[in-house]
Amino acid sequence: MEEFISKDYETLKQKSKLSSWALLKAKCEERNLTAPTYKTFCIQTRQRPAFEQTMKRKGSRAAYAHAPLYLELRQTTTRHGDRPFEIGHIDHTELDIELVCSVTGRNLGRPWMTILVDAFSRRGLALYLTFDPPSYRACMMILRECVRRHGRLPQIIVIDGGAEFQSTYFETLLARYECTKKTRPPAKARFGSVCERLFGTTNTQFVHNLRGNTQISRNVRQVTKSVKSQGIGCLDTRRPPRPGIRIPL
Repeated sequence: MEEFISKDYETLKQKSKLSSWALLKAKCEERNLTAPTYKTFCIQTRQRPAFEQTMKRKGSRAAYAHAPLYLELRQTTTRHGDRPFEIGHIDHTELDIELVCSVTGRNLGRPWMTILVDAFSRRGLALYLTFDPPSYRACMMILRECVRRHGRLPQIIVIDGGAEFQSTYFETLLARYECTKKTRPPAKARFGSVCERLFGTTNTQFVHNLRGNTQISRNVRQVTKSVKSQGIGCLDTRRPPRPGIRIPL
């Protein structure tokens, strides 16, 4: 049974448990051996290490979800900064909300949020909102906002593999102020948990409570014209914008 689990079931063919058990039963009958029941075979496969089993059947990306977690900090845990402003994480996300211009009533679409988070204190150092997709301009503006607020930049900037972080402008700025750029490993989302957790909290605790949020869009078949988020944006068209606030058209 162990041989069939390791060599027949735990392969890239991703055969079902029933198929592997049927071959095992036929092999046992051929050798005049008592075959284990299907229930016993299923129990034995579930007792195998989930990480190694998923790695053999689906590859490293699928097995990443079963990798061990850091549930508590110990002396042997990888350190994530020794002081504030040592390591900063930059990332982008598209907010779950549709905005409408308060003057023309035109649908402006979903805004993008760029944040810079301090890895040691978990404090948000800077925030930048725009309707443009992620580009080198958002990366430059988030660093400018950090300097405006705190008068300094983090010593190390952690980014993902996005093309906007590979621009000459962004790398020149970091080199000018002697900041080290580090890229997170691909397909390992937990390395960006400092930003990703904040993105999730922002959407669930704040954005999902505003008018025009796109929660209902997840169930496309249930969306009707009366509840469509594009028609009920969070900006009230009956009131003019406040002085000093300009909405790009």
